[in-house]
Amino acid sequence: MVAANYADRNYTTVTFSPPGIKVSGAKYNFDYSTGTLFNRFFIVKPDKDIVPQIDVQKGTVMDIPCYLNALPCHGLSNTINTLATSCGDPAGRRINETT
Repeated sequence: MVAANYADRNYTTVTFSPPGIKVSGAKYNFDYSTGTLFNRFFIVKPDKDIVPQIDVQKGTVMDIPCYLNALPCHGLSNTINTLATSCGDPAGRRINETT
């Protein structure tokens, strides 16, 4: 919710596996019609993660694969490892599995 608030104020935000904000955003009078959230609020969401399914996501959702069960898919270390494996690191750094 904090990231969406910043996006609504013209800051670009990236969130990892957040719960959706449609219902709670209505409580705080977010205006979804302006397109601000779609241009400035980015959500990285593993496909089996259950937390982002709690409510409807608003913003640009980037689905990434998760080959684990639902609960481990919510872990940030799994997301970082998936992104590093998929995208690589131009500096050639390796991601430690225990990070």
